[in-house]
Amino acid sequence: MSQQTKVVTGINTRLSYANVWEPKSINGGKEKYSVSLIIPKSDKPTITAAAERQILLFSKSILRQMR
Repeated sequence: MSQQTKVVTGINTRLSYANVWEPKSINGGKEKYSVSLIIPKSDKPTITAAAERQILLFSKSILRQMR
């Protein structure tokens, strides 16, 4: 299953541990594309949007587990 994600960040956001050209397995798990974002503390809109998205994804995960 393919999942597309669109992310718009502030100008000073940096990528770290970018596995964007080929998927990587972490601790023997399924291979996935991934990236970590380094967001400046001063970029409040991006931090707020990221936190709201994480809460939404966490809530959906919990609901799936309850089915």
